[in-house]
Amino acid sequence: MTLALISDFLRWLNAPWMPDSAGGFADNVDALNGFVMLVCYFFVALIGTLMVVFCIKFRQKDKAEVGHGATHSTPLEIAWTLPPLLIVLVIFAVGFTGYLDMSTPPRGGNAYEIRAQAYKWGWNFFYPNGGQSQVLYVPANRPTKLTLESTDVLHSLYIPAMRAKKDCVPGRFNEMWFEPDATVVSADSPRARYRLHCTEYCGQGHSQMNTHVEIVHASEWSAVLEEVNKFNPEGLPPAEYGETVYKVRGGCAQCHSVDGSSGTGPTWYNLYGRENYQMAVGDPVAVVDDNYIYESIRYPNRRKAVGWGAGNMGAYSENVLSAGDVRALIEYMKTVAPDTYPQGPDLETFPEEYDGKQDVDPSTQPEEGGTPEEGTDGESTPEAESSEPAQAV
Repeated sequence: MTLALISDFLRWLNAPWMPDSAGGFADNVDALNGFVMLVCYFFVALIGTLMVVFCIKFRQKDKAEVGHGATHSTPLEIAWTLPPLLIVLVIFAVGFTGYLDMSTPPRGGNAYEIRAQAYKWGWNFFYPNGGQSQVLYVPANRPTKLTLESTDVLHSLYIPAMRAKKDCVPGRFNEMWFEPDATVVSADSPRARYRLHCTEYCGQGHSQMNTHVEIVHASEWSAVLEEVNKFNPEGLPPAEYGETVYKVRGGCAQCHSVDGSSGTGPTWYNLYGRENYQMAVGDPVAVVDDNYIYESIRYPNRRKAVGWGAGNMGAYSENVLSAGDVRALIEYMKTVAPDTYPQGPDLETFPEEYDGKQDVDPSTQPEEGGTPEEGTDGESTPEAESSEPAQAV
């Protein structure tokens, strides 16, 4: 009971300088930070008071007076050495215990696992049901485990309300976890929104690399999973939705320009429809068409254009970019190829209730209320990857 009261007092002392708490590691972090602040307040008051007292008590009363040299006092040395040492050890013990807790995700399958992808300059979150969002949705009634990755440079995911932070390092995976405070939501108020930032300087757009984490009550969690798994939720035309995939969902804009400027990947300006496209290995591509674009997205290291080395781009599986996402990208690429493909997009609208998983033939516009054609999902088998080209999307 006494420890609980002390912990509550330390968190209260710390509260004016900390973000709102939504669970996670806030209790431990806030209590420890409050203790550090209390130690600082105590020693500032003690040292400041002693300075004033000594200035008055030991002031020079006569200008001719000569002071005596300092003398050694073992009790005094122990008094100002041992207590600070004990305080530092307490801070280390509590801090290290908290660090181990932060670094050890819960075992046994209770945590809800989400993959967090950082890129310049935004976030993608992938859910076990295949859904994707730029806002992080987490259930309120169980821990959440994030697997972190970066597609380009060093980023860092930070949720102030959870006091949770971890680096996103290119070329490796990191893990972090937290458990929301279930009381921040209820059946009457089923969602609570808190900020999520990148806290590692990552370039020009670092300050805009912000989004939110939404804690969701159990009564709405199924609806959220349906929401994040819905293809093209705003019902945009394919080319317009493709621009969204290019800029946000796929993160293509970080490497591929659409104005002809140089980047870390080939520009998309006047790429679609280009003839005799030279390859660093193998025969030139007669015409840059759906087949070549699809192959370059699913299997980017199978063929490389002149000037671009292997390994520049990672493969995008259907769990990251669905067949519908790829089709939308292709239709968008046609809009930025005014010279090589002047007719523009061939697909004006997606079929009604289209889920993004099947292939859409752009040569046949869907009828009102129609459904997408089945059986041509556009993905070649792993066995055929080494020899046969990918099928059209």
